[in-house]
Amino acid sequence: MEMASSAGSWLSGCLIPLVFLRLSVHVS
Repeated sequence: MEMASSAGSWLSGCLIPLVFLRLSVHVS
C-alpha cells in the first residue's frame, strides 16, 4: 500500500509538469 501511494505521488509529480509543458507548447 505504501509503495502504491508513493508511486502515485511520484507519477503525479512527474505528470503535472509534463502536462503543463505540453499545454505551453500547444499555446505558443
